[in-house]
This record gives sequence, C-alpha cells and structure tokens, in this order.
Amino acid sequence: MLPGFLKTYADEVKHHLDFLPTWPLSYDVKLGDVGILEGSVFKRTDTLESLGICGLAVRKGRGSQVLEFSSREGVEVTSGAGGESVIQGLGGEVEIKFSRDGAVFLRVGEHTLEQFESTDTLKREILHLYEVGAWQRSRVVVTEVVKAAAATVLVSGSGSAAAKLRLDASLPGTEALAQGKLSQLVSATGSFATKIVGERVSPLLRTSGLRGLFSLDFRSTRGPATTGKGGPLRFGRVDSSDQLED
Repeated sequence: MLPGFLKTYADEVKHHLDFLPTWPLSYDVKLGDVGILEGSVFKRTDTLESLGICGLAVRKGRGSQVLEFSSREGVEVTSGAGGESVIQGLGGEVEIKFSRDGAVFLRVGEHTLEQFESTDTLKREILHLYEVGAWQRSRVVVTEVVKAAAATVLVSGSGSAAAKLRLDASLPGTEALAQGKLSQLVSATGSFATKIVGERVSPLLRTSGLRGLFSLDFRSTRGPATTGKGGPLRFGRVDSSDQLED
C-alpha cells in the first residue's frame, strides 16, 4: 500500500496536470519502460526493447512554459524578501507556505515531452505478445514522459509548514523563475512528508495497457484479439492499477 502522502501527491498530479508522477523524483523513467502500477505510481520491471519491440517512431517536443501547480487550498507562494522583487538582480528566494496537512507544491522547469508517434503500432505489438503469453495483463508501458532540467516537489506533513528555496544565482530572477530553477532548499519549518529539489529528472509520465474483460483461456493467435465475453481488448491510457481489474 502506498504511503498516505504519496497517494495524495499522485492524486494531485493527476487532477492538476493529467499526468502520473515519477517516484522517487530521481527515478530515471524512459519512454518504452514496462512495469506495473501500484495505485498511480509506476514501478519498472522491463522494457519494450527487451521484449522484442524495437524501432518505434518517437516524437519529441519542447515545453513552452514551466509546469507548476499547488493545492487549491493550503498553499501560498511568494517571491523575494522584504518587499524586494527577485527580478532586480541575480538569485533571490521563493517562499512556499502550507496551511494544511497534505498540501502539494510542484514545479517543473525547462522540459521536453517524448511520446510514441503511433500507439496503433504499439497496440498491435503488445496484443501479439499477449496472444502468445508473453505479456502479463497487469503490465503497462510508458507512452509519454516529461524530461526536465529541474523539478521541485513539496508535500506538507502538518498544517503549518514553510520552505524557502533559492533561485539559480547564475540567472536573473525573471529567467530563473521562467526556467523553474529553484536550485537549493534554504530552510524548512514545520513538518514535511517530503521535500525534493532535483535536476535532470523525469518527473511526469503517462502509461498505457490492455483493458477490457480478460478470458483466462485467451491465447489464440487467430483473428482479432477478443475476450469471448467483453468484445475486443482495448489498448489505451491507464492511470491507475484499478483500471486493469476485470
């Protein structure tokens, strides 16, 4: 069972950004990684390449803005100190105050999005693996992943917590904020379930898998993949292990 703070964090990420979170933040998730979902948290067990699926076309795009969200209630974000704006010089600080337990702050800096060009091709390959007994029904595959230069995750563990983070001193304040470069945790008061500042990470992902009613004796390689009862199996996005249940 997932720790309470991790379930809260995963739920908030799904609700606000329509992605699943990578956990821990330093987990090097790659496009084509295969694994299972524990709740809404991905655990790698394999790769498409090791299962014989190679050569799929990949599309890459650069994010045009910082990805940031905080819980709708219980989070206050301020920049600078003593009324001075961080945009007046290099560096500066950002303070995040939390007023309830389980409140979340996430900031992802410069990033790229990698995704498969065609999920139809991937579907055919995975259905074939399932037909010959080489794909477990609980498996999912990473079909989209965000690669970021920097990311910050804070989840409060009490109703009165605060953290100060320093902006990258090599950049003017406005540029550091635009790139999401909160480079160092300066101080933290109160209780935090977790506080992480990471660089060159893969903080967000989307997974897909086989869905529909599964037949226990389904192993036929003839004709379209079916379940016998529930019609054709579907290959599509999966956000939770619950979606893979019968």
